[in-house]
Amino acid sequence: MRSRNRRTSRPRKRSKLVMPPVHRSPGAAGSGPRLRGLLLLGLVALVGVNLYAFVWGRRSLRNVYRAARIQRPTAPGGKEAAQKPARRRGPNRYLRMPRIITARSMVEQEEDALLEIEAFTVHGRIRRGDNLYSAFKRAGISRLLGDVVVRTLDHLYNFRRARPGQRFKIRLSQDRRRLLAFEYQAAPGEVYRVVRRGKRLLGQKVNRPVVTRVFELAAPVKGSLWATFKRMGEDGRLLAAFTAIFSWDLNLYTDVHPGDLVRLIVEKQFQGDELVRYGRVLAAELLGHRRRVRAFWYRPPGGVGGYYNEQGVSLHRVLLKAPLRYKRISSRFDLRRMHPVLHIIRAHNGVDYAAPRGTPIWAVADGEVLFLGRNRAAGKMIALAHDKGMRSVYMHMQGFRRGLEKGDKVRQRQVIGYVGSTGMATGAHLHFGLKIGGVYVDPLKHNRTRRPPVPRRFRQDFIRCITPLSGTLGSLRTSGRPIRRPAGPTVLKTVERYRSR
Repeated sequence: MRSRNRRTSRPRKRSKLVMPPVHRSPGAAGSGPRLRGLLLLGLVALVGVNLYAFVWGRRSLRNVYRAARIQRPTAPGGKEAAQKPARRRGPNRYLRMPRIITARSMVEQEEDALLEIEAFTVHGRIRRGDNLYSAFKRAGISRLLGDVVVRTLDHLYNFRRARPGQRFKIRLSQDRRRLLAFEYQAAPGEVYRVVRRGKRLLGQKVNRPVVTRVFELAAPVKGSLWATFKRMGEDGRLLAAFTAIFSWDLNLYTDVHPGDLVRLIVEKQFQGDELVRYGRVLAAELLGHRRRVRAFWYRPPGGVGGYYNEQGVSLHRVLLKAPLRYKRISSRFDLRRMHPVLHIIRAHNGVDYAAPRGTPIWAVADGEVLFLGRNRAAGKMIALAHDKGMRSVYMHMQGFRRGLEKGDKVRQRQVIGYVGSTGMATGAHLHFGLKIGGVYVDPLKHNRTRRPPVPRRFRQDFIRCITPLSGTLGSLRTSGRPIRRPAGPTVLKTVERYRSR
């Protein structure tokens, strides 16, 4: 029986939402097409203005470029001289600077004069791993100016050939935004320039003649050899040449003392007043309280030059006296040495040279790399094979020269690695061992073999060449002040004799 209070469930009818009518103006129906038409008309006008400004107008880029181009020089007959077409590099050939610049107006000359008064110069040098842009960045020059330099000189020099040691000089305005001049020395006698002529830049190649001059130098040793050469007005390149001459007989870091006298006769190569590089050291002398050593450069007719003493004995030995610039010998060759780490009696088949970490290590003679890598207690190690069954071993190294591999050929005094303390070592040092006939020998007693002396048939010529050099070295007497003067006529005659061979 159904209850009366129960309501029967019927589906409800949803009410429809009735929107009020929208009243539109009579012209609203065509507003969309009209707006699109206006936008299209504006776009067409904008394109037309740009075409006129950049292509057809009197001041367009094309017309400005054509106006800036200079007429080709004419031959005496009236015809234009033939010129090679300019090599194009880059997307926009209209932005290239013209290579030939006409005479400047007075206004441009005045502007250049004002800029030169306010300009400053930045000097730079290409280092190892550098390119022109990284060298500019280190000197505080923007990449935009680097692009200007490269684009102006791209038809003369490819800066991808930039090498370490090459120098450049750039002149900028005070705000560092405007390039006034640029000079790049790619090689001795080969200079590339960028000069400003008003609003234009001109790239040019300048061939400077390299002039060789001979100088006489002398100074007493005060402090270090480096400080002594600086007081003579010279740099590290001459010091490196001086140390290389006597590296077979002396360790110039332990055998040189204050009060010793350094004398040299050296060639210098100049471009104008700028020193480009050092030439040959014709004569060198180290006069100390304990000993005197002299070296003379001599080249026999049709032969190869080298350094000899006054008796004609060659200074070049088969082995260097030491494979590095060391401070002291911390341990010598000893077959019954107490090992500093193991504390047992063990043969020490070599010499330990104490030196700062990272000191360059040289090959003691020409040879070939037999082993390069880690060798347990020896740490990082290199073994070289030399002539006549001789081998040299270098242990406890910090690292090897970049790119050196097993089987490579090395030259005497070439850097092969750096001092470290790898392996079983108590401090930074180099353990140097020498094997002859498969047996370790004392390196300090087996570096006496020299190269051949001056041949007998050239003895008189040798004496005639070194006599004026020897007399000049003896005349360089200093009372404490360095001597730096051009060489006399007797030395120049010897130099001319060498040049004629």
